[in-house]
Amino acid sequence: MIFYNGGLHKSVANVDLDKWYMEKVKDFFRDTPFINSFDAPYITVKALKETWIPKCNNVKCPEYVNAVNVWIWLSENVSNTFIQRCLFMLIDLHMYNIRQVDSRGSFTYVENDDYDETDVIIPQVIMDVLPPSKPSKEKDKILHALSKALPQRCQIRNLKEIIITYVSEDDTFFRFLLNVMQKALFGQYAHCKKRLSFKGRYILFESFQKQLQSKPFFCKWFRNGNDHQVLIFFCLKEFLIHAVREASPVLEVIDKKYGWGKFDFQVRSFMDKIRKKLNIIADREFTFMVRSDWIVNVEAILVNAAKSHIKLFRTTPQVTYYNKIHSLIMKYFTTKQEFNVYDIVSNGTSRFIWSVIQRLHNPENIFKVMHLLHVPDETVQMLLNKSFSQEHFEAQSMNTLKYILEVIRILGIRQNFGIYVLPQHIFNKQIEAICKKRNVVQKNV
Repeated sequence: MIFYNGGLHKSVANVDLDKWYMEKVKDFFRDTPFINSFDAPYITVKALKETWIPKCNNVKCPEYVNAVNVWIWLSENVSNTFIQRCLFMLIDLHMYNIRQVDSRGSFTYVENDDYDETDVIIPQVIMDVLPPSKPSKEKDKILHALSKALPQRCQIRNLKEIIITYVSEDDTFFRFLLNVMQKALFGQYAHCKKRLSFKGRYILFESFQKQLQSKPFFCKWFRNGNDHQVLIFFCLKEFLIHAVREASPVLEVIDKKYGWGKFDFQVRSFMDKIRKKLNIIADREFTFMVRSDWIVNVEAILVNAAKSHIKLFRTTPQVTYYNKIHSLIMKYFTTKQEFNVYDIVSNGTSRFIWSVIQRLHNPENIFKVMHLLHVPDETVQMLLNKSFSQEHFEAQSMNTLKYILEVIRILGIRQNFGIYVLPQHIFNKQIEAICKKRNVVQKNV
């Protein structure tokens, strides 16, 4: 069995771990008059408000209609935000049945598929999208689209062309995109503070089922809307922050290193704003025969948000102090017609520097051993304080500058490496493999 965030993988095992939210709802309302509204035959108290009135004149399941209205009323009035989310998940589960009752007055019990294919990709998002991931020409289409939503340089410029191309070429990408859009607009993520009301869900569910699921319609709709790419842009962003929150240690690490929390807060705030706006429109237009373009109405919020797009990750190499000193020394040697800059640095010296630097908690402390290379203490101190500059070159010997070059070169290699302490059993296997490869007898370590 293979476990994922959302339970067992659908194609691996068919164990009923879903409907957890049903159990939470039942536990919460166990000693209330509403408890019987969650299971057939749905004989429960009369709903205090009839939000959903089926369009069919010959309704054959009034108990079910009343139960759904109970769920809707509870979702609007319950103070527990977690239970509110569970109630909306229950409503989404029954949306196909609600539409059937609307059209013919009864329903053949059909559950909206709970399987969430977006959960499966979360580990890949963590490994291949978040920094320090390396760009690859073979990157998956979904991962490439998500990388465009990262908080770095403006990524929206060619998003429209990428989305249209990928939707046309790949059914899996198209399903993923629709799923991410629906989750964002409905407010289905755990972090959402504003969730789309039943009225909004009812209308948008129909739009997803009858219109947006058609590739030709979607491509035409997306191509003709000037700001539709901004909506997709922020839907992808909200999935990114959801993915990071699902792996909580990752959230802690990248927030500390990059300030991810600022990006997380910005995306949540703006997406909650558009869901709040959608709720206002839904209340006003739920009973209208002809409705306004809801998406266009909310995109103005996101267009303004895109202008204050937070950039956390650098997309160009960062020139550090030591890199700059390395470059300046190379230029200095060029002016002195000195081109053989590593002639005094032996292989043994390089190996010694590397063996020490990989054991240091702070790699920059490697400068403290440079007195062994006859580098003056004053120069070592300036390197540690990062006060050593071009004006000090003339006072140094050529050998001193060459050793500084070599130490900085190895320091750059060390800073691009991740060093981890291996578990003992893996360490033993590594030693065993190396001994076999080199045909030597393994010694007790």
